[in-house]
Amino acid sequence: MKRLLCLAAMLAAFVCTMNAQNPYARLWSKVQKAEKEGKPQTAAGYLRELEEKTLKAGDELEQLVVSETLYDKLREYNWKEANAYYPKYSALNRRVMVDSLDAYIVKYKDHPRVMMLLYRRLSDHKERADRKWNPGATGQEYMAIRQEAQDLLKHKYVGSYKKRIQGMINGMDSASLSSDGHGTMAPCDSVVYRLTTRNVSRAEVKVYRLLDNRFFGEGYFDSSETTLRKNATLVSSETVEGFKCEYNVSETRPVTVAFPQPGVYVVRFAALSDHMGKAVGEEISYDQVCVSNVAGAVRVRGGKAEVYAADLTTGKPYGKGKVNVYKNLYKNVTSAIVPLRSHVSDSFQGEGFQGVNVGKAVTDNANDYLLRISSGDDIYAPLISAFNERPYFRRSRVAGAYRYEQVKILTDRALYKPTDTIHFKVLCFKSD
Repeated sequence: MKRLLCLAAMLAAFVCTMNAQNPYARLWSKVQKAEKEGKPQTAAGYLRELEEKTLKAGDELEQLVVSETLYDKLREYNWKEANAYYPKYSALNRRVMVDSLDAYIVKYKDHPRVMMLLYRRLSDHKERADRKWNPGATGQEYMAIRQEAQDLLKHKYVGSYKKRIQGMINGMDSASLSSDGHGTMAPCDSVVYRLTTRNVSRAEVKVYRLLDNRFFGEGYFDSSETTLRKNATLVSSETVEGFKCEYNVSETRPVTVAFPQPGVYVVRFAALSDHMGKAVGEEISYDQVCVSNVAGAVRVRGGKAEVYAADLTTGKPYGKGKVNVYKNLYKNVTSAIVPLRSHVSDSFQGEGFQGVNVGKAVTDNANDYLLRISSGDDIYAPLISAFNERPYFRRSRVAGAYRYEQVKILTDRALYKPTDTIHFKVLCFKSD
């Protein structure tokens, strides 16, 4: 579809700029008229005539555009005929665009269609640089590609390619920043993040600790720093410098963050300036981390919930604790900071899985429920789903839709500790 749209735009731009002396203008106008009227078969007839004209004139570049357009028209109304025609189009396309591209650029340097070849060569150079690995392309290589693109913008036949060429330049000029995530962990003083940047010379790392009973839903709602300041305490702030910052070349460097006490933290990574030293305000990445000593699990038996809690580091079960259930947590939320208001709660005591009274939550398919297991003052364990026996996308009615769920191993003993070997059995069954 993308290729068809590009072709249509290119064709329309070319037809509009053709003069009356052009030998193809009359037939191209008829093709365009038939397309607007939704008559692909009629358009194909005119394209057959155009193809004959290009063959007689020995104009392979015009023939390639005609051939591609004809193939697309045939696909609209007769797949059998399109399949029979494809080898002819494919052979011409490969000869011009792949095997002898540079030679055809020289041959058709004064042809109104030559930008098609020049843009293909530019795209090949960019793609070749992007595919380089270990070591990748250098900043000098990308600067050479940028210069090539700038030269094409001045070409007298740049036409409809101007927007695409400028888009390529803008993409290489732009800054980008991302980081890996950690999700959940016990309190610690040294956590290493991998910060990946492109065209970034300076970055900022801020760590916020959310006020109690709040959750961060970045990626779906307003996640401005103003919102964070209103709902969190700034724990630390660091400016990261010393990036190589080669033009359009990605680099990864470690950044160390500390999470000294239990809590829900939000780490905000932000690019401060690009390779030219200009301020950058859009490149921001977040990671929410639930720092807690509590590791919890839930299972549903007979429509009733059972929960289990143990120390995340040692695996020792907690003798008692509490479970809070949250109903439709993200419904009608307009901010990244989501307030946690319990729908129902219950306490549990004793080792192993313990039944908890959460009403009809685990059997209520009309709502979405999440729960959090806590022990003592540590109320910061990550939220987990109250439904282990139903599809994650339960409201989907689209035929063939996919679904996914978190994978968990539930045990009746102390949770496994790091470095332990886990032996388990997988039971497979046929499902929709």
